Amino acid sequence: MVGQDKKGMEFISVTTHELKTSLTAIIASAELLSDELQLDKKSISG
Repeated sequence: MVGQDKKGMEFISVTTHELKTSLTAIIASAELLSDELQLDKKSISG
């Protein structure tokens, strides 16, 4: 049973890491797009 608990915790750890890594990239891309849209909006409105 201890081995199963260890495997379960390892699975959760790896899965969490993979999700955080992906989400970090998505959030960074969204922030860059948002910044670009704000700059475009300012240049249009003068």
